Amino acid sequence: MPPGEIDDALLADLRAFFVGVAPFAFALPRFDRFPGVLYLAPEPAVPFRDLIAALAGRYPQYPPYGGKHDTIVPHLTVAHAADPAVLDAVAAAVAGALPLVAVADEATLMEMDPAGRWHTRERFPFGGDGRQSRRSARRGRTSAGTAPGATSRHSTVNDPR
Repeated sequence: MPPGEIDDALLADLRAFFVGVAPFAFALPRFDRFPGVLYLAPEPAVPFRDLIAALAGRYPQYPPYGGKHDTIVPHLTVAHAADPAVLDAVAAAVAGALPLVAVADEATLMEMDPAGRWHTRERFPFGGDGRQSRRSARRGRTSAGTAPGATSRHSTVNDPR
């Protein structure tokens, strides 16, 4: 979705949607890859798939990834690199911290700036009143992905250890 199409009505609709989502626990126990991408695969993946499907149904004019992929794979991108050896080195450096365990309790709408950097535009707490809670702001938040404005779905995770 082009950022210019994100208005107050859409943000209100997203708040209303996410307030009905219950927080859920998940783990990031293993790495997987797309070409040039190292990522962590969430378990269970079903709650993420269900959220993506529900958003795609609510906003069919904005399919995930612009409709480029037949199958959506929930994931947390760890690294991008053309050289597989770089991805191997990153995986080796991070593997000792796995599994990561977290609770998804909000979704994040991300926008890409002209330089190609992602920025948070809005956060949507699950089961809340549509405003970021102070509790979520103080502790490590876990975002279940991005709302329709992003072309990539990522979850931010903090290791509770």
